[in-house]
Amino acid sequence: MRIACLHTASSNVAVFDGARPEGVELVHAVRRDLLAAAEAAGGLTPEIADATGAALRALAEGAEAVLLTCSTLGPAAAVAGALRADAALAVAVARAGGAAEVLCAAPSTLAATSELFAEAAAGTGAWPDVRLVPGAWPLFHAGDLDAYHASIAAAADASGADVVALAQASMAPAARLCRRPVLTVPGAALAAVLLFYALKVQINALSDGRKQAEELRRQRELADQAEASRFTELRSYLDRELASLRQAQQAGAERLHGEIAAATNTLSACIGEVDDRLARQWPTPPDQQP
Repeated sequence: MRIACLHTASSNVAVFDGARPEGVELVHAVRRDLLAAAEAAGGLTPEIADATGAALRALAEGAEAVLLTCSTLGPAAAVAGALRADAALAVAVARAGGAAEVLCAAPSTLAATSELFAEAAAGTGAWPDVRLVPGAWPLFHAGDLDAYHASIAAAADASGADVVALAQASMAPAARLCRRPVLTVPGAALAAVLLFYALKVQINALSDGRKQAEELRRQRELADQAEASRFTELRSYLDRELASLRQAQQAGAERLHGEIAAATNTLSACIGEVDDRLARQWPTPPDQQP
């Protein structure tokens, strides 16, 4: 299976490759400019969402699924038919239940992440609290990933929540530094993509099965109609033949009756003629006459 990933940080390529399940091929594209534009604009704008959608659609060719790994740009995924990486993490937090602390590093993703996790937790009994890790994002921009991950791990360990989730893909390596279990984006996202793909295959198989069944039913109806038409034609042919035989039989009977009548008349005439000749040749004696 091939999954195309759209990142806004080149460091996320290694993060997702490290979480890649066996048998899955990942294809990566990095668009730093999209996140930079969103940060400059204070969040995701319609123009940036359109540009993100175009990039996602371009990745779709030749891939079974497309994954958007940037939380700030996340809302643009659905419009382009792509999957949002942090959506799977939100579902995992909702399923865990209880109080959850969702840590973010980039201020530009707070609004989108808060909306996503609140929507996933609605009616589940989970209470996600989305918080920013102070000072973490400047460390990321400075390229000091060790300090960046260390600050995130410290914030996670200091949390008193039942569940801690690291909302951005770039935060995932900090899980190795944590003294408590934490949920991360890459593993949850790739597992969700595999599940989505499996469901899609099953749905397509069911759809194909229904189409085949419908085609078989249609062919059976056509065959039944053709068979019924053949019986109708055969019945019509037999009716015509029987009518013709009846007409021929009636004509033959009438002809036979005519011939018998003619023969009877001829025979009667012959008998009368014979009687006349016999009477002339042997007249009746006087004593026998009446």
